[in-house]
Amino acid sequence: MFKRRLVLEGLEDRRMMSSGTFVSLLGGAIPSRIGEDAVAAVSGPAPGMFLGLPDLYEPDNSAASAKPIATDGRSQRHTMHQPSDQDWVRFTLAERSNVSIVTRGRAGNTELTVFGPGDPSSAIASSDGNGGFARLDLRGASALEAGVYYVRVREYQQDARIGSYQLSVKATPAPLPDGFEADDAPALARPIEVNGGPQARSIHAPNDVDWAVFQLQAAADVVIETRGVSGDTRLWLYGADPNAAPIEFDNNDGVGSFSVIVRAGARALPAGVYYVKVDEAGQNAVIGHYTLSVTALQLGDILLTQGKDGLAKGIRLGESVELGVAFADTFSHAAIYVGGGQVAEMLTSGFAVTPLAKRYAESQRVDILRDRGVDEQVGAAVVEAAMKYAGTPYGFAQISVFAAAALAPGQPHKVEHSVAYAAYKSRSAGTQRMICSELVAVAYDEALVPIEVTLWPTLAPISGEKEFRMDFTSPTMLALSPDLTRLNA
Repeated sequence: MFKRRLVLEGLEDRRMMSSGTFVSLLGGAIPSRIGEDAVAAVSGPAPGMFLGLPDLYEPDNSAASAKPIATDGRSQRHTMHQPSDQDWVRFTLAERSNVSIVTRGRAGNTELTVFGPGDPSSAIASSDGNGGFARLDLRGASALEAGVYYVRVREYQQDARIGSYQLSVKATPAPLPDGFEADDAPALARPIEVNGGPQARSIHAPNDVDWAVFQLQAAADVVIETRGVSGDTRLWLYGADPNAAPIEFDNNDGVGSFSVIVRAGARALPAGVYYVKVDEAGQNAVIGHYTLSVTALQLGDILLTQGKDGLAKGIRLGESVELGVAFADTFSHAAIYVGGGQVAEMLTSGFAVTPLAKRYAESQRVDILRDRGVDEQVGAAVVEAAMKYAGTPYGFAQISVFAAAALAPGQPHKVEHSVAYAAYKSRSAGTQRMICSELVAVAYDEALVPIEVTLWPTLAPISGEKEFRMDFTSPTMLALSPDLTRLNA
């Protein structure tokens, strides 16, 4: 007899470590008393000693009793406490994914089988570990589609116990190649229509590259942009020779970590053929979905922006509450493209003509909208109407009314009898003072192409007059108008 410290593997909870009598299952049943100091008196060889104890996930011997497992690579500690033991787990994929399922431990021989999706009797793949602990790597063409999956682990021959092993599942998005593949080289570039709206694409592998080609029939102010829910793109613009140096490059100037190139004013693009290249910024991740758009601006186009300051966020919050729109889809400012790389807008300092590039630089998102009935000729009339208001001061009283409505939702009588509304009636009604989106509404109305909008519910009962409706047209109301089409989102 000799004394030796006994290591209890697979015990994840002190509830399983209380003093008591335990039985060694290697080399015969040997009674052992283990105290709080975990010292046991045992006879015979100690290395590889196993305790015949169920793990914390039991019972899990069938698909019906499968326990959930995370897909972020975190391990669960299990045991094969009997040779016939099976451990089942299940996991859910929200999208097509590359999946690695791994068992590991000090000693043992596992067999892994994955079943699904949704059917625990339909085996997809299996591995016996080649004499050791098994793993399955399902990626690329073998990636798993969205759904519920089951994993069964058992001792390979089912004739031995495994005192402790770890099981983990790691899933990463594995989007399918988009409909524009193969487009990984300039010679394979796919056409993208100018003003044709966004193309839905993906970076389906970390080293994927997407090439597109477009043609301008005439010189134009152009915006080239990538967007998506998540991801980090890089964007290159080339001329007719895609092997020459790029005209421009961008990484993170778009929405989030996406990209945008603005060529306007003195930097406008002349007529010709152009190539666009997109990749994932670090070439170490996939992007399941992103859009690519090429927009050539036209006179009268409307730009809706999300500003970066506190006032902009306050405006957007009020818009979200009153119009029932997600905060991410609200806007704080509106402007009109007037040509020459510039926009006309109402700032807190009053009417201004601002470079398009500056408006982009000061915004975290810019959407370009066009009225379906507006061509270059009508757009010129919109611009002419807007420019008549040069020198007009900003309508602070209208902003105060919006604030009053946001503070008293559903109570138009309170707004109508507020100090803010009285100030509006005396100083800002009509076009004597204007806000940004009012300038858009008035210019389009005077060009005989009025924009249909729905007022904030708290303001709508106050007045049905057209002047009131235009005074209180907001940026997000324009975004929701059925008359306007978004070109880049």
